[in-house]
Amino acid sequence: MPFNRLGVIGTPLVSYGTNWVRRDSGLWVAEEPLNLKKESYILKEGRSAYLYMGTLYFTSSATFKKADYPGLRAVRVICVGGGGGGGGNPSTGSGEAAASVGGGGGECAIKFLLFDDLAASESVTVGSGGSGGSAGAAGGNGGKSSFGSHCVANGGKGGSGGIVMSSFPVTGEQGAAGGTGGTGDLVIPGGASTVPLMVGVGVRQGFSSQGGGSFFAPPTGSRRMGGNATGSSGTGEPANYPGGGAGGLISRSGANATTGLRGADGVVIVEVWA
Repeated sequence: MPFNRLGVIGTPLVSYGTNWVRRDSGLWVAEEPLNLKKESYILKEGRSAYLYMGTLYFTSSATFKKADYPGLRAVRVICVGGGGGGGGNPSTGSGEAAASVGGGGGECAIKFLLFDDLAASESVTVGSGGSGGSAGAAGGNGGKSSFGSHCVANGGKGGSGGIVMSSFPVTGEQGAAGGTGGTGDLVIPGGASTVPLMVGVGVRQGFSSQGGGSFFAPPTGSRRMGGNATGSSGTGEPANYPGGGAGGLISRSGANATTGLRGADGVVIVEVWA
């Protein structure tokens, strides 16, 4: 039974000697991606089982046309919304510090669709990651990913901007919520970001807010800050996997304003079954 990649949006990731053709939608597919002749498999007509034929990875919005895949009997769709952006930090004066909140993770929705459930063309939307907040401003919300109206995954919320603090310990802020409220056979909420922590007098230290995780993304790590040096430190880490929320920031005494990090884009994955 074949276990080959059908194509990806953009350029082919693998070739293995296959001739690739770029369709009008921008999708690259193998010239003969499916071999559905009955004699190719030891199976009878009217089988109840489905054969996995390959996977399409949409990293940007496009259109899925079922006529492009002769023999298609069903698809399994996985949508992940974009991650929320991290909040930005204002500038701090002597003896002050600021901590912003990371973005929430994108929701995941999974849906199995039979041939007759599909329109001739289905719109595929890939949610963008939320933008990082400017000085002291909240990050943007992650965008919604969807496959037609059948499968919808909402993006994570943006993290709030940093608050200047001069007394410790201070937390005060709340984590940003992960994406919720989507549509599918199985819907998995995105993870919320954590609350940043600043403690200490004289020696200021703390942890930046951890960005929320998604179905494909672990929580975005925070970094510890410590010591008496001035300037920005404890920068939240960027989200490198689909749907992950960006980490928050920590700035200490005498730091310039800092822009938050961008959340990770979502993804739509379509498995083709015959």
